[in-house]
Order: sequence, then C-alpha cells, then structure tokens
Amino acid sequence: MGSLRATLPAALAGLAVFVSAPPPAAGCPGCQNPNLPMVRTGGVHLGTGEVKLGLVASTMPLRVRHEAGCPVDVTDLSTCDAVPPQRRHIHDQFILPAELRATLDWGLLPWFGLEVAAPLRLVYTTIDYETPDGAPYTPLDEGIHHRDETLVGPGDPTVSARLTTTLFDAFWLVARVGTSLPIGETVPDPFRAGDRGERHQHVQFGTGTFDPVLGLELARGFGRWQGAVYGHLQAALYENAEGFRAGSKLLGGLQLGHRPAERWVVHGSAEWFHEEPETWGGQIRQDGILGRDELLLGVGTAVSFGGPQYSLLLRLPVYRRIALGETDEPGTLTAPISVNLGVQWSLLP
Repeated sequence: MGSLRATLPAALAGLAVFVSAPPPAAGCPGCQNPNLPMVRTGGVHLGTGEVKLGLVASTMPLRVRHEAGCPVDVTDLSTCDAVPPQRRHIHDQFILPAELRATLDWGLLPWFGLEVAAPLRLVYTTIDYETPDGAPYTPLDEGIHHRDETLVGPGDPTVSARLTTTLFDAFWLVARVGTSLPIGETVPDPFRAGDRGERHQHVQFGTGTFDPVLGLELARGFGRWQGAVYGHLQAALYENAEGFRAGSKLLGGLQLGHRPAERWVVHGSAEWFHEEPETWGGQIRQDGILGRDELLLGVGTAVSFGGPQYSLLLRLPVYRRIALGETDEPGTLTAPISVNLGVQWSLLP
C-alpha cells in the first residue's frame, strides 16, 4: 500500500499532462512518408554473457487535412495553375504508421556489447475528399496521390557496438556506435510521376543508404530512484540510387524513474525530437517529410512477474513545429499520442 501511495502523485501528474493535448499543428500538404519519433534505445545494465531478446510495438495515429485545386474565386478553371485544373476541395487523410521491432542486446565483455534491431513496418492510410462546405467530392486525380491502402514490409535494421564504463564510481556511461543497413524497400522519385499525372507512392520502408547511428547515455541510481540523460542520432549523409536523401533524426532527453517494488519501475521523461527534411535530387519537395521539431512528455512503466519484462511508454507532443517549405497552402496535422508496448527476455549465462 505504501508503494501505491508513493506512486499515485506521479500517476496523477502524468494523467494531467495527457488530458491537455495540443491543438492541430500547421502541417505539410501531404505528409505522406510518415516516420515515428525515435525511442530511447537499449538500457543501462547488460551483464557479461547476458543476452536480451525483445519485441517493441510502436504506433502514432495521425490525421492530415489540406486543400487542393483552383482557388475558390476562380470561375474559369482552365486559367488556374492546379494540375489537373479542378474546383477547390479538401483532402482528409488518416495515416497509421506502426512498427514491430525485434531487438538483440548481447554483453560480450564487461565493457563491450552488441545491439541489433530489426523493424517490420506497416502504414495504413484512408482518404476522403470534400468541398469546402463539407459536401462529398470525387477529384479528377483520385487515386493518383492518395489511396485507401495497407503497406507492410521490413525496415532498415541497425547494428551497433555498445561501450560501457563507470565515472567516479557513481555514474554509468553507455556509448553506442553503429549503422543502419539499407534493407527496407525504397521507391523511385514520386514527384516525377506526380508531375506527369501518374499514380505514385511516397511511403518508403528504408532510406537506401548506410546511415551512421550514434548514442550516448549517462545514468545514476539513487536508492529506488534512477536518472538518465541521453541522446541518439541517425545521420543520413548521402543520396540513394534514386536521388533520395532521408532526413537525419536526433532525439535528446532526460528520464527519472522510481522503483516502487523490486520488479516494477515507473518513469517520466521529457524529450526533444528533431527531424531534417527529406530531399529528392537535392531539393525539398512538398508532400514529403519537410522536417519537424517536437517536445515530447512521456510516462511509462516496466514490470516483471518473474519472467519477461513488460513495458509501456506513452508520449504526448506538447509542442510541435512542422517546416512548411515553400507552400503557401499549409494543411493541418493532428497526432495526439505515440504508444510503445514492449516485452524483453533476459538469458543469463
């Protein structure tokens, strides 16, 4: 009962944060190649010879609305620049990106280990069209840019070396150095096909390049409490064979955890997520990833009943800024929460 009373204030504070969701943010016209925000990788402690196997399921439902077609004050559609020229209408798109990530952490030496993560990605989308006054509409280019569809495929796995040491006999320092492997499917330049009025796809399951992965974490325990400061970078340094260069991603944050019981941890976090825009042939194009910044507040827990460890992490973007590029007709993007569910098995020598 004492543990429950000690944890209740933190739970109520977390609930107060999550009921104060931010309003929709100004967004790119399409946002059709969505990425989930990065998640803190691995953990602090990994014993020599220990093998940890895990599965993490992540999702972040989002909704995008934007206008298309000729301006409402144009009466002669042939005189406007829209392709194809048609009356003003609204694209109302629901996108559900999801990922199931398998992880392997292997402690080879007291100071050295290996970490591997292999994602399976899913992107589910639906699209509805309406006029500005809310009436259903069937566009001339229906199915060219958006479709009701479900796409599934492997993403790019990552392989990292893990280096661990202690500082002043009090702090744990964990560094990770590795790379992604270009396994996930990529697509040809969709904007060329779009300019020709041809059906095309924006969603990519990989980057088509080897992207360096760097991580640094500093943690310390205080009895039943533990604090950590961490950063994680995935840098896209060059274009793939199709002229696509993914946006580099950076996650930095701090976390404070409390252990009410021996096998139960609750924690809160504050993180900053930054994503650079994607480019095609060196140019930033609309309907792709234009870049974003988010301040994420999270609450989570991890518990074991004597076997695997189960975890839950909920993160709310209390601030979001999406780069709009050169568009003069931004849409709105709503993505109120990201959810991560995990299970991990520890195999000791």
